[in-house]
Amino acid sequence: MSRTRQSGLPAGLSATRATTVIAAASGIVAVPAGLHPTVSPVVDACLVFASVFVVTWAAALAPWWVVALAAGIAAVSAPTPALVGVAVVGVLIASASGIGAEPSPPALALATACAIQVVARLELAGFVGASSLVGCGVALTLFVFGIRRRSLLVRQRVWFVLGVAGALLVVGLVGLVVAVLGAREPLSQGNRQARAGLAALQRGDIEGAMAVFADAAQQFAQADEALSSQWAQVARFIPIAAHYQRAGAGVAAGATEVMGSAAEALQGIDADTIRVVDGAIDIDAVTALRRPFADLDAAISEFGDVLDGVATDWLAGPLTRRFDDVRRQIGSQEVQLD
Repeated sequence: MSRTRQSGLPAGLSATRATTVIAAASGIVAVPAGLHPTVSPVVDACLVFASVFVVTWAAALAPWWVVALAAGIAAVSAPTPALVGVAVVGVLIASASGIGAEPSPPALALATACAIQVVARLELAGFVGASSLVGCGVALTLFVFGIRRRSLLVRQRVWFVLGVAGALLVVGLVGLVVAVLGAREPLSQGNRQARAGLAALQRGDIEGAMAVFADAAQQFAQADEALSSQWAQVARFIPIAAHYQRAGAGVAAGATEVMGSAAEALQGIDADTIRVVDGAIDIDAVTALRRPFADLDAAISEFGDVLDGVATDWLAGPLTRRFDDVRRQIGSQEVQLD
């Protein structure tokens, strides 16, 4: 039988199928690595699988030394001995492939898979996104060097798909910018009103706090409407941008409900009912206020939980500082209510 045939298939076709299988397996194994580019489980799984599959498939034709270098970077950056071992295996496979007269695409795909699995699980210390930066850098390098060696037809198809994805990216980012601009002022106003309401409570101004909390609820509702608009929905599928969209919309929606609850709780509090009768505090009046004060305490605590539940590392500095100020004020108010 001719050496160009294995199991009845041309050698080139057999190698192509093997490369595709390895790329698919690499994408599947990368899904549970803990990558959350959009914080939506289904979208994250699809994006991770597709990205890893394409990179592994493309890198099968990359120069062997590029794949070996990528695996070497993965080995140096790996957080555990086991992952170091996986990356070293990738270096050895790529190097062995380079020794032959013609590098083996399936071998390079396997070496790439080793490197990608490691960089997908990096835990680099330092600034936020350091691991993502290294991982994306390695993946992009492998993709570029590999796709350059593909046929003209394949390159045209790949660039067409990337062009469509880029267009959607622009649409999503523009939509997010429009939504953020629409939500910026209501969100800031709601933040200020929430702080003003807490300050009013500290002064004992129940009616003032109730009015301010009600206004804060309206402001946060406007911000939630802007951040949840159709313009902002495409951003949910865009890495990183999805974090901003979800964080902002989450705070706005949660704050709307909590501020409304706080205003409603204050409606049941009448400070004038706490009076002295025959030289003593009216115990019945104090007992009657226990429930509304408990509701107010729960609302303030829930607002703190809403703010704590936001991944503020993904938010812009000024907005994060405003949330931190409110957190501190909430903590002070909770102590006074206790």
